[in-house]
Amino acid sequence: MELKENLVECENTYKIVGRLWNEESIEIISNGKDFFVLYGWNGEKYIDCWKVLDERGLKKSSDDSVYEIIPVYKKNEDEYQIVDFEIRR
Repeated sequence: MELKENLVECENTYKIVGRLWNEESIEIISNGKDFFVLYGWNGEKYIDCWKVLDERGLKKSSDDSVYEIIPVYKKNEDEYQIVDFEIRR
């Protein structure tokens, strides 16, 4: 069982809001306040994510932390849908 001590607390649900300006295949999520680039998918989670200042990722945040971001899924009939993201440092 993984510890939740490195979990980044958030007030709102994270949603995909854009794509990286210079690489359209890389998505950006936000909770309306913070923006994170989803990068380094290993089949379960994104392992090499960073914070940016907007939904296009034009400017990296001064926070140099590397984040691990895990999709949170909900089953709808026969499919799973991403309903949020869990963010860890």
